[in-house]
Amino acid sequence: MSDVFILGAGFSRAVAHEMPLLADLSAAVRSKVNIAEPKTFLDSFGDNIEMVLTYLSQSHPWLAEAENLRNRALFLELSSAVGDVLLDAMRKAAERPCPQWLQSLIQHWETTRAHVITLNYDTLVESAASLGRGVGSEAFVPGLLPEEYYPFPMAPLNRWWDEFRDIDSPRSSFRLFKLHGSVNWLYSGSAASLAETVYYAAGDNIWSQFEHRFVGPSDKIPLIVPPIADKVGYFQHPHVRGIWRDAAAALRSASKVFCLGYSLPVLDITMRFFLGRNHPTGTTPFFLVDLCNLENHFREILQPAGVYELNTQYIEKPDPIPNLVKTLVDNAEAL
Repeated sequence: MSDVFILGAGFSRAVAHEMPLLADLSAAVRSKVNIAEPKTFLDSFGDNIEMVLTYLSQSHPWLAEAENLRNRALFLELSSAVGDVLLDAMRKAAERPCPQWLQSLIQHWETTRAHVITLNYDTLVESAASLGRGVGSEAFVPGLLPEEYYPFPMAPLNRWWDEFRDIDSPRSSFRLFKLHGSVNWLYSGSAASLAETVYYAAGDNIWSQFEHRFVGPSDKIPLIVPPIADKVGYFQHPHVRGIWRDAAAALRSASKVFCLGYSLPVLDITMRFFLGRNHPTGTTPFFLVDLCNLENHFREILQPAGVYELNTQYIEKPDPIPNLVKTLVDNAEAL
C-alpha cells in the first residue's frame, strides 16, 4: 500500500504565486482572446470559464448543426487559451529557483513510491523531478525522466536528452497520474481519432532548460481536458481511460490520502464519484491541506462513503503545503 497525493490548483499556486486559480484563469483567458464572441459567452455565464467551456463542448439539440460546430471551434480556441495562460505563468515561475520544499516532496514521493493524482495541466512536478541531487558530489543522483513516473509509455517528441540517457531499466519511482492531461502532451485535437499516439514534448524541465519547451510540429495541440462538468468525450481515448483506471486502483489501495490545494468543485461530478466510489477498504486518513476551510464541503461529499477519516490539522494555516512536507520529511510517523 502506498500513500496517495491529490493535487489541485492550490498546489501549483503554493509552488508559484503566478499559477492561476479558477477565477484567475477565467480573467486571463478572457484577456487572451481578441474576438468579441467568446467574451459575450463569458459575460453570459458570469465570467466563469468552467461554465462557458461546459456549454461550448456539448452538442445542443435546439441548435442547428452549423451552430454546434461553431461552438466546437470556439471551445477549441478557448481551450488553447487555457494552455497559453499556463505557459505564461510557468515562464514567470521559472524566473525563480524551484522551491526547496517541492524538491523535498519529490524525493519523499520517490523514496516511498507514492501515487500522485493531479488535476493540473502544468509541468511543475515534472520539472522539479528533472532536477538532479547532489550536484558536484560523487553521490550525484540524476533527475527523473517522464518514462520513470508516467504510468504508461508515451512517444517522445525530439527530446534533447534522447542521445545520451539510457532508461531501459529505470529506477523505482513515484507514479504521476495526470487525469486532465498536460500542456506538454501533444495530439492532433481531432474528435474523430480516439486511439491516436500521444506524444510528450519538452517543458518538464522549466528550471533548467526552459528554452527547449514545447517544441513540436504545428499539427499538434496539447491534450488537456478543460475544467468542464461533462468530460465524457475525452474519456474515449484509451490513454486517458487507462490513466483513470490505474489512478482508481491506486486510490483503492491507499494507506493515507493527502489532498493538496484541491477544492473538489461542485461541477466536477466525475471527481466526486471517483473519490466516493474508489475508496480503500476500511477507515483511511484523508488529510485536507489548504489555506481555506473545506472541511464541511468534503465531509458532505465523502462522508456517505463512511471510509475517509478527515484530518484538518493543515487547513487555514500559513503555508500549509510546505509545512506538511516538512512533517513528511522529518517525522512522517507522526501523521
